Amino acid sequence: MKNNIFNPFQDRKAHDLRNSLSSVFGYCLKNHDVTPLENLAEELLLNESSMLYKSYIDDRLNRFKRCLNIIEEKKITNPLEQSFIIWDEELFLNYMKFSKKSGWLLKGIITQLYRVLFKLRAFMF
Repeated sequence: MKNNIFNPFQDRKAHDLRNSLSSVFGYCLKNHDVTPLENLAEELLLNESSMLYKSYIDDRLNRFKRCLNIIEEKKITNPLEQSFIIWDEELFLNYMKFSKKSGWLLKGIITQLYRVLFKLRAFMF
């Protein structure tokens, strides 16, 4: 951890936290069950002393839960429509990771659009 900034590209622990939460989010989205995400976040928070990491875990848990709640409430099953919800929560990398892993990565121009938007987003911050 450098300069109290959560940076999964330069901090291995931050990288592992991000990937763990992201993987479980993908499972939860696919299986319509938020419980594994809540359990993982609870375990991570119990074992973490750094406020930087705790804040990240809390933030991601809240964003993931909002996505899952909206998708469930509106009964959104279409991956493209789900992606809009996930995008609105600024979970760009998480969606790309899940879509690749789940086997329904959006094809053609949509995939390219996501790549461009993701790269543009990186330059904005």
